[in-house]
Amino acid sequence: IWQAFMKRALVGKPVESFPTPPATTAKKPVLNGTDEGGVKVKIDRVSGKLATEDTPEEVTEEITYLQEHSILHYIAKENPDGPMPANPVADPQYAAWEAGVKAWLEKKQKEMQEKGEEMKLVLGSPPTEYDDVHKKELRPALTVSSPANGAVLRERIIDIVVDASAPRGIAKVVYLLDDKLVNTVTDYPFGLRYAAFDLDNGAHKLTVKAYDDVGNITSVDIAFSLEAAPQPPDVSWVAPRQGATLFASIFPLVVQVRPFKPEAIQMVRLFVQKEGDSAQTVLGEVAVITDVIEFPWSVPPEPATYILEPKITLHDGSVINGTQNRITVR
Repeated sequence: IWQAFMKRALVGKPVESFPTPPATTAKKPVLNGTDEGGVKVKIDRVSGKLATEDTPEEVTEEITYLQEHSILHYIAKENPDGPMPANPVADPQYAAWEAGVKAWLEKKQKEMQEKGEEMKLVLGSPPTEYDDVHKKELRPALTVSSPANGAVLRERIIDIVVDASAPRGIAKVVYLLDDKLVNTVTDYPFGLRYAAFDLDNGAHKLTVKAYDDVGNITSVDIAFSLEAAPQPPDVSWVAPRQGATLFASIFPLVVQVRPFKPEAIQMVRLFVQKEGDSAQTVLGEVAVITDVIEFPWSVPPEPATYILEPKITLHDGSVINGTQNRITVR
């Protein structure tokens, strides 16, 4: 309404422009608007110190450090562009203004944390020391001896053999296939037997990453080609993983397998056999095929090597052997 009124009221009147504002002579950033109110720095999450070129990206985050002060901390009302007040708390409004700024900053930081935003706000000054736990000489040594780079694989069970060591020890080895996580191994010798049942034939990339306890990392990429026949119905091992070493103290435990082509499976029976013995014992059978099939293993076995073998009954009544799991109990 007011805009329509003014348009009619100014019809035929000369156009007037606002005068150019005088140039600012303020020298303090807080007065001329050039201070963004914070300092952005990259921090190593492990040490809490400034990140360096050796700090892994995975443990680096950008943080904004803010000084929790109002304008009264930086200027004196009687001389705004003069020196900073020697005793800003003497201003009767100082305490109230400071409390308001601090409350706003704390609220803003909480909101960012609740939203999961990467950049964080921290009240205070940034650290002055540099990350000293991530160094080139501390990175793990890692080699992948199998599969070889450029190998052609004709079986869908892929045995990945690695040699990993580090000055601080190896905490874990992470495996990615075509940039997708497939497994993490935390026990020596850190190899992996991977069932590539649903992997398409063709070119693929295996990435192996070795970490120490503070995130020093070494990564190796292996290019390979898969040329294997389609996999029949089977199971892949969820727990224990293939080739695992277990301690008798963790029993009873639940053995878990994931069915491949579950629509073709009628029942899965799981047998356990001590290496060197001919007798097999039925650990259990499951006729309700779910995403993960579980078999309780209640009685702790004696220390030895055991072979877990699934036998899979299909809907046509035929029985096929599934992928075995050879584990060691100590």
